[in-house]
Amino acid sequence: MSEPVARANVEPKSLVQVKLDKGLMTIRLGHVNNGYLWTLELMDNFCDLIQAVSQNSDVRVLVIESSGVDFCKGLLTSDFPRTSTNRDPNVRTTLDRFEQCCHRDLALLPQPVIAKVQGLCHFAGVQLLEGCDIVFAAEDAQFIVQGQELLLMSSDWEQKSHKSQRLAGDQPKTYVTRIENTYDTSEAQRLGLVTFSFLPEVLSQEVETLAISFCEKDALALQFTKETVAHVPSMTWDASVNFTAAKFAELKSRQAGETSTRATAVASFLAGKTKPGKGA
Repeated sequence: MSEPVARANVEPKSLVQVKLDKGLMTIRLGHVNNGYLWTLELMDNFCDLIQAVSQNSDVRVLVIESSGVDFCKGLLTSDFPRTSTNRDPNVRTTLDRFEQCCHRDLALLPQPVIAKVQGLCHFAGVQLLEGCDIVFAAEDAQFIVQGQELLLMSSDWEQKSHKSQRLAGDQPKTYVTRIENTYDTSEAQRLGLVTFSFLPEVLSQEVETLAISFCEKDALALQFTKETVAHVPSMTWDASVNFTAAKFAELKSRQAGETSTRATAVASFLAGKTKPGKGA
C-alpha cells in the first residue's frame, strides 16, 4: 500500500478496515465490539482515508461495505448524545466533516465509488450512500430514516440533498422529529438512493465483478465519465453537448501525453498514422 494511505492511520483493528488489491480498494466500516454502531472515531477515520485516497494513484476503484451483517445500525449513543450534540463542538465538528466528506469529497474523488449495502441502513449510512457513484443493495435491505438522527446528522436541514428530503417525506424542519420511515430496497431504488438490487447471495459477486471490470478500464476515461455524469444532468442540452465535447478533447490530449499502450495508440491516431481498428 502506498504512503498516502498509510498516513491515514487506519489499522486492521480499527473501526475502518482497508484492503488494497490490484487497484481495488475495499473499505469495511464498523466493528463487532460496538455492534456495528457508528462512532466518532469511525467517522474521523473514514474522512482521513477518503482524503488520502484522492491522492493515491494506486487506487483505481473504491468499494465501501460493512464489516458486519448491517451496513449501518445507527450511531453509538455514548458518542452522540441526542440532547447535547448540537452544543458539543467536538461532536459537531466531526458530524460536519463527515457530511462534507459524503456530499463533496466522495463526489470529487477521481476514482469510481461503489457501495455494497445489506441489512439495516440508518440515516448516517444513507448520507454516505448519497456520495457514492453506484449503490448495489441486497433485495432484503432496509433503509431507516428517524427524525432525531436526521437532524443530528445535519447542520442545516434546509440544505439537505433532494434524496434526503424525499426519504424524510419532504417534511419541513418543524415536523422532522416526528419522522419514522422505513424503506425497502425497491422503494429506495425508486427514490434514487439505490442503483441496482440483487439477491443477498449474489450481491458480493456482482459488486466484485463490476469493480474488477472498472480496474481494467482506462483510469482517465473513468474519471472523465464520472465528472460528466455528475454535471450533465443539471445542464441544458446545448451546454451538455459543449461540456462533453470539451471533456472528450481534454481526455484525448491527456491520454496522448502518457506512455501507456492506449495513449500511444491515441497519439498515433491524432498524428494521422493509424485509424481506429487499423494497425500502424
